[in-house]
Amino acid sequence: MDLKRALPAVAESCSPVPDNCRTPARAEHVRMLRDRLVRVQSELQSVDSRLSAKGDYGPGVGDPGIYDWEMNLARRARLRARIRSIKEALVRAKSGDYGICKECRCRIRVERLKALPFTSLCIECARRKGQPARD
Repeated sequence: MDLKRALPAVAESCSPVPDNCRTPARAEHVRMLRDRLVRVQSELQSVDSRLSAKGDYGPGVGDPGIYDWEMNLARRARLRARIRSIKEALVRAKSGDYGICKECRCRIRVERLKALPFTSLCIECARRKGQPARD
């Protein structure tokens, strides 16, 4: 099967990585992922502690602190999603799929992996999907 024909819109400079050429992630990438996971989990604990206290207000009664509480609630959701992404990247690292775009199967550039070690898309596919370049 010709991978170039099977994957439309693959960048011209990209050659999909055959399944038999997958290799485990380099130790430095795994270390970056683990370090990032520890930092994000710590940040989540901090946000969770701020969310433990919420005022109980009736209709028409407000407090500016409720705005902070709701912002932390949204932040917690983003942090949980980030933790899932990092854990998924660690699974990809172990299976040999780390650094390979899940859409076009091309290698993700090292610069992108350094900036976003948990990314599963190359920059071209992220743009095509309408995702921000920073996932």
